[in-house]
Amino acid sequence: MQKAFLSHNGYDKDFVDEVFDRLGTLNAVYDKKTFKKNCDLSQQIREGLEDSEIYVLFLSEASINSGWVSSELDIAGELKTKWQLRKFLIFQLDGTDWSNLPKWANRYVVSCPPSPEIVALRIKDELRKGTEVRTQAYGRDNDLRKIHDFLLEQNTAPSFIAFTGPEGIGRKTLANSLFHDFYKGIAESKISITLGVHDDDLTLYKRLLAYSANWRARDFQVAVEEFSQLVGYERSQAIANLIVKVTVGFNQVLMLDVGGNVFGPDHKLLNWFAVLLNMLEPDAYPYVVVLLNGGKMPTHWESGLVYAVQPLSEQDSRYLFKMLLHKNGIIIPDKSEREFLENSIIGHAGLISTVVNYLRRNPAYRPSKTHAAVMQIVRAEVEKMLVDFTSHHPNVTKVVDLIGEASILSYPEIMKLQEIWPDFVESVDMLIDVGFMMEDNGNYYLAAYLQRYAQNFQERSWGGLAQARNILFSSVEGVDDDSYVPIELLDARIVEYLTSDTPVPGYLTNLIMPTQQLKAAKRHYDSRNYPSALLLAKEAYSQKHKLSVGGYTEAWRLVGLSGCRVADANASTMFQAEYKEIPKSDRRESTYFFVMGFSERLKGNLRAALPHFEKITTLDVKDGHASRELAYIYAFEGRYELATKYIEKAKQTIRLSPYIIDVEAYIYLERYRNKKDASLIYEIDECLGRLEDADEREARHFAPVRKSMRDILVDDRYETLRNVFNTRSQLSVHPKVSLLELLSIKGKKDQYDTLLSELNSIIRQTGNKLAEVEVAKVEIAHLSSNGMCPTAREKLSRFSSRLTPTSVEHLTQLINSAEAYAAR
Repeated sequence: MQKAFLSHNGYDKDFVDEVFDRLGTLNAVYDKKTFKKNCDLSQQIREGLEDSEIYVLFLSEASINSGWVSSELDIAGELKTKWQLRKFLIFQLDGTDWSNLPKWANRYVVSCPPSPEIVALRIKDELRKGTEVRTQAYGRDNDLRKIHDFLLEQNTAPSFIAFTGPEGIGRKTLANSLFHDFYKGIAESKISITLGVHDDDLTLYKRLLAYSANWRARDFQVAVEEFSQLVGYERSQAIANLIVKVTVGFNQVLMLDVGGNVFGPDHKLLNWFAVLLNMLEPDAYPYVVVLLNGGKMPTHWESGLVYAVQPLSEQDSRYLFKMLLHKNGIIIPDKSEREFLENSIIGHAGLISTVVNYLRRNPAYRPSKTHAAVMQIVRAEVEKMLVDFTSHHPNVTKVVDLIGEASILSYPEIMKLQEIWPDFVESVDMLIDVGFMMEDNGNYYLAAYLQRYAQNFQERSWGGLAQARNILFSSVEGVDDDSYVPIELLDARIVEYLTSDTPVPGYLTNLIMPTQQLKAAKRHYDSRNYPSALLLAKEAYSQKHKLSVGGYTEAWRLVGLSGCRVADANASTMFQAEYKEIPKSDRRESTYFFVMGFSERLKGNLRAALPHFEKITTLDVKDGHASRELAYIYAFEGRYELATKYIEKAKQTIRLSPYIIDVEAYIYLERYRNKKDASLIYEIDECLGRLEDADEREARHFAPVRKSMRDILVDDRYETLRNVFNTRSQLSVHPKVSLLELLSIKGKKDQYDTLLSELNSIIRQTGNKLAEVEVAKVEIAHLSSNGMCPTAREKLSRFSSRLTPTSVEHLTQLINSAEAYAAR
């Protein structure tokens, strides 16, 4: 590991401290932080220099007159003659003349603004030379060629280059390759600033100051106050001047990642940012790189270049994937497995790199387990991209949904949709601008890496697309019985039948196959429309001779699950009767056991449910839902080690589900409540952060109760409990049960009684048997702790046939302990 030896005088420690903090002990030797105490200082200096690749001197009047610095310079000169020290950097902190240095050192003085940020970047550049393999822009040859052609045609270099496109599409890699190949001598480590959704021109100015001479607190404050007095164009001009000051002349580049946060409600650039870009004067190289997504970036600038980074082609995607596998020595034994992985990540360089990094960290390739893990990673990353984008542009969500259904739209269809959907064309343009959508010969479609995942959003706008579907459906009027209808078109046109009771015109009736019925059944199940899911799954299964084994096994599974959800006895009978008709496999067994266990769990019969779920653990399958059910029941029983084990297994396949993360949070909190282990606090906080994100993605409300449990159990913050109780109407049943338990634990009798009454009313109205058992468990514990042991024992007797033996044993011990305490 290469390191830099930081040579300085104690008077300059405030500056050197900041530099070291940005380098860390892995990259730097610094007496204050890395030398041992009470050891020979001279010896440690020599050892530190001998272990270093670079000698860094912070030149000032104090250091040039320092005996220790003089000694370090002498040792550095000695090691230089022995080729033990090969690199030298000297940063001038004041006006001290470097002619006072030894002659051999004069050539290594670096022109650099007196900022710890910039100095640290320069040292990192030197450390990386010859050791770090630069990330190459594989598959971007055509993009680089286009940019090179543009630059070669210009008399002067542009002041900025703006790369537009979705996060991770390869904008930074393309920018770094451009500077490495086209502009020699530019620093590899760029000044990097990111602007968030609430950031403005003042935020940008403050962050730029960290790279200037005004980095110290007092100077920083004065500069900010002066900037705050400016108005309008003066502010943009001050930012432009500061950018030039920290970049031009020092071969630095500002990498400014603004995402979609510099666009207004009209999707156009905010005025201050547009003015700023116009004020940047051209120089010898483009000293600003802007990374954008989510708005309309003007393409014509006097001194700037805007380049839209599109998704990689299929050919380039496969090339990039294979090259990265080769460079990292990764071997996927089965060619078909590799091709399947390739198909999942076509178009997006960031996804490809993410998958390769996972394979590099997990070199033992297992066809089932590795494949499932990779698919989950890809699914999570794509979902995050879509959620991030549509959170800024909610009106675009329905457009993504519709295109995800239709797969492909023609230009005339888009124009027809514009008639009933006023901002449809604008939304399509926006999707094209950020690289989410492609156009080819008048046909429009989502980028390959998004198409498979666009269905994730359909639950949100399923009911609002009927009119748009009708327009698409009517656009194939005139198709006769013998006409060929592409599958992409067919899928889009039959949705009216598959999502409603509207009959399909005769010329399409014969084209509706059980595969489409099965797809619609899965969609309805995911949308919690269980009666329709059951009907379609049964229809698909009735034509199982037209389906593959996997197809009719899936139809059978949906019959079982949907039947459980709607308590359809006939569906349950059919599911069990058809069990022997499904080819024997571990997947068949796990499906059967899961449906049987799930049916009992919905009835609130955890005693009968648990053995079914436990049988799945003996099979060679990776079932995240079964693991989640086991984790829930074990946590319910108080067996937290087992619960933790199975929630970790569940996270391997469905780690972003709020239901999974809620159980995980409950387990952590109960473990903390039982043992007050402070080491769990970090795990709790990290888990709650993920739960908030998952809640937001799926419009759930698990996090407030779990956060209140954390605040009360860890920080004794009772006001949080009060706030959650006052807003309990927003909670679903399961979080309300958790709130009930919390009220009991903290002795809030009035609130407890109020919520208990509300929950009992909900249970009577909905027939939620699982909630009934959950509430009974809380009640038994509450009655015991409040001295009402006979009532608690009677209630336990009524529910013992539905509670697991472990739960019964635990609650019995609780009642016995309460009785023994009362008898003392």
